[in-house]
Amino acid sequence: MKNSMKWSGIIALTALILLPTVAYASAIREQAYTERDAIFFAYTHSGENDCAISMGKADFAIIRIPAKCPEGHNVTAITDKGFNVEKFPAAVNITSVTIPDSVTSIGWGAFWGCASLTSITIPDSVASIHFGAFAGCISLAIISVGTNNSNFSSEGGMFYSKDKTSLLAYPMATGEITIPDRVTSIGDAAFIDCTGLTSVIIHNSVTSIGEGAFFGCTGLTSIIIPNSVTSIGDKAFSRCTGLTSVTIPNSVTSIDAGVFGGCVSLTSVVIPDSVTSIGDAAFFRCTNLTSITIPDSVINIDVSAFSGCTGLTSITIPDSVINIDGTAFFACTNLTSITIPSSVISIGYFAFLYCDNLTSVTFQGTNTTLTTDFPSFPGDLCYKYLAGGIGTYTRTSGSNAWTKQQ
Repeated sequence: MKNSMKWSGIIALTALILLPTVAYASAIREQAYTERDAIFFAYTHSGENDCAISMGKADFAIIRIPAKCPEGHNVTAITDKGFNVEKFPAAVNITSVTIPDSVTSIGWGAFWGCASLTSITIPDSVASIHFGAFAGCISLAIISVGTNNSNFSSEGGMFYSKDKTSLLAYPMATGEITIPDRVTSIGDAAFIDCTGLTSVIIHNSVTSIGEGAFFGCTGLTSIIIPNSVTSIGDKAFSRCTGLTSVTIPNSVTSIDAGVFGGCVSLTSVVIPDSVTSIGDAAFFRCTNLTSITIPDSVINIDVSAFSGCTGLTSITIPDSVINIDGTAFFACTNLTSITIPSSVISIGYFAFLYCDNLTSVTFQGTNTTLTTDFPSFPGDLCYKYLAGGIGTYTRTSGSNAWTKQQ
């Protein structure tokens, strides 16, 4: 992410040139550009002779980014969210983009949500393209990359690294797709917001799935991750609201932050005994997940890992677990009982708060640290355990008073 940007804006003569701004923009929308069209864009000076560009007041379906700003500086970058629909609503009408060979960098979310964009030309000069640059460009069928670009290539609507071993983006992926077997990594945000994608076949050649790779693929119902995969990035499958089941291979050692967060249709998941940590919000608000077995390889259950899993009725915590972090099971409203093994040395703030139907908790050790100011459990259980130690504590549903069973 860049620091706050200093916009140079549009030069003083703009007001005179734009007198019928809307009429002029509409008139040239489908026509060839002239040098004076550059004044419609907005610029941020990034060096003595360089500047970065964003949409500004440009309102064209066919965008040809100028190589220079009106002051004569080279346009070397497209800013973060430079043509993002959220920031510039008129960008939804863009159908084509040509980038000049002065540009070396395309920013984060640069064309996010440009649903009408069908083609883009990336010159040889572009060396870096940041997270989600083409996210939500569901009509982007043609990504033309300069033949002498040393970093990127394209084929069949797929955007790759130069050697085609990293699949970086496939914005218009729909239905069932097969990842080519030459691919070893699926890049960050590669399929982000591909809502028409229903099934993905991943070959054993793939070893990594990037951050947000399938984020928001609401039509995706199931996925098999091959044993070749060793890493799955943060939020890789977050908000895949149609996903009902997933199998994580035993080659994976950690479930990172938010990987399955918001997968509200997920009913079952198999966590292999290779996994040692379950990351922040890994299964956050998986509201249809009813039960889960945590293998005895897991050491840490991180912040909000299962927070808001309102369908969860039972969970087994193995005696390998040392830490249950804050809000780990916050608002698991249908969880009725839990056993805390003696291996657990700390339970963080609000870890089981608002588990309204939790009526039985068994502590198997005396060295578990609980928080009382921001209580780990509902009611007075933290105080009762600190006073009573090992044992089973019960309450009636909704009551704040816990009793140790004899």
